[in-house]
Amino acid sequence: MRVSKRFPLAVHSLLFVAVLSAEKRVMSILVAQSTESNPVTVRNVFLELSKKGLLIASTGKNGGVCLAKEPDKITLWDIYQAVETNDVEEIFKLHETTVTAL
Repeated sequence: MRVSKRFPLAVHSLLFVAVLSAEKRVMSILVAQSTESNPVTVRNVFLELSKKGLLIASTGKNGGVCLAKEPDKITLWDIYQAVETNDVEEIFKLHETTVTAL
């Protein structure tokens, strides 16, 4: 299974939000600093997680994100589906140099 940098960034982001959102809304700059990522990349991941119903995002002075579900209701598969491909052939694609025995 191929996994881009977006998946671990999304997992980290959701964990970060789960821990901090009780205190305040989490902004992309905080996650970007904690992962040494670009805030725009983090915002794009936030957008994808929001579209799949995992985050609630708001803009403006009190902007940021919070979880849309309880943390124990979010699975790694939910996160994967939000930020990676749903194409089954891509998910289970073997590396080009993999030797298969017949």
